[in-house]
Amino acid sequence: MSPLLLIAERPEYSEVERRKLEGFPKFTLGRLFSGDFTRELNIFYSDTIPMRDSISEASSFIKSKWGFSVDGVTIHNPTIPSSPYVPDTPSDASKPAYNASQTDVQPETPSPPVWDGQIGDEANYVEEDNVNLSNEGVLVYKNRALMVTGWVLPAGERYARAMNEYSRVLNNGSKEVNVYSMVAPTSIEFYCPKNYIDLYNIDQRGSINHINSFLENITPVNAYSALASRTGEDIYMRTDHHWAALGAYYAAEQFALTAGAPFTPLSKYEKVTIPDYVGTMYGFSGKNPDIKNNPEDFIYYKPTNKYEVSYNIIYEGYDPEETVKASLFDESMPLSESYGMFLGGDPRITHITTDVDNSRVLAVLKDSYGNALIPFLTGSFKEIYVIDIRYFPYNSIDYLEGKGVTDLLFANNIAVANDDYFINMIKGLTEK
Repeated sequence: MSPLLLIAERPEYSEVERRKLEGFPKFTLGRLFSGDFTRELNIFYSDTIPMRDSISEASSFIKSKWGFSVDGVTIHNPTIPSSPYVPDTPSDASKPAYNASQTDVQPETPSPPVWDGQIGDEANYVEEDNVNLSNEGVLVYKNRALMVTGWVLPAGERYARAMNEYSRVLNNGSKEVNVYSMVAPTSIEFYCPKNYIDLYNIDQRGSINHINSFLENITPVNAYSALASRTGEDIYMRTDHHWAALGAYYAAEQFALTAGAPFTPLSKYEKVTIPDYVGTMYGFSGKNPDIKNNPEDFIYYKPTNKYEVSYNIIYEGYDPEETVKASLFDESMPLSESYGMFLGGDPRITHITTDVDNSRVLAVLKDSYGNALIPFLTGSFKEIYVIDIRYFPYNSIDYLEGKGVTDLLFANNIAVANDDYFINMIKGLTEK
């Protein structure tokens, strides 16, 4: 064993992996004789190797040179994600039932197209250049990391049915709740080299259109067109799998227009810029050096109207019934976790009261894409409740009715809308 491994300072946190490393295990004679102490000691030593991130990055640089190249494209054993699908009975018997083998069929009576014609045939075209299709299905093109996201029609249908159930139950009495669906496209839809689109089943417009055709008493929000017409702007992060705050702004604007709510223009916000940001895609791409060596500005916008924010934190060790006053942005986040400053992250229920002069109460049922939307809605609704589908501990219908919600927005990215795990979680919230 090298003496360096024994005497050098061991790291406590990995900036690359965005996590706290294993701590030194607690010693007792009982844990020693049971083997627990020695097992955890081995984990501690292997997890906290001195200069861990530097060694990992050097290894990744070497690995990035492996593989074979054809026409300037380097491929490194990609794993393309898929969406498992378990068929169930359609809520509307007039629409066809699907099974996992039926991925190329359309509804018998599709709804009229919702698109506004802003998207041309060349919308996805970029000139071919060096492309590195890296680990875990991540494509790196011109210092932009793109998560490969495929889709299957049956999963989209099931996602629509899960939302339909909310609309049916919430509107079963005398009170009317407006329900909306915003499916956010991801960056690969707009920035993928054209010759890779068909190869990896990248057609998020088709997937969103299919989902919308199965909605019942739910209004679709056309965030796709709002973004597709502005791909020359910084609407997505290059080094992170999320959209940028500017992209969330345009999507929020489209939602407010669809919902008939007031909306505050971007010029009324305070713009904040944090330089040298490298986001999640550095780790997701197998620590591709092109991502680390080309950081970007992380930009967010603070509302200037009056509002108050409180959280119910859903971390282990916290009481979810305890309400904590806080800010819309957690500016104590380390640089590498800047996207987490929106609402302070995901495992919490957020309640916002604003100075908006209307009686509308919005609930947003979302994944992490929805976090960046919320600051832009503080000028549109009197109250806002923000619920992450992965951490909500209550029966969702009881909660929404108890809070007097007038508007419900499902705001999730296209991968969530095609993921059976998340779809089951959305359904499961009604059964707690």
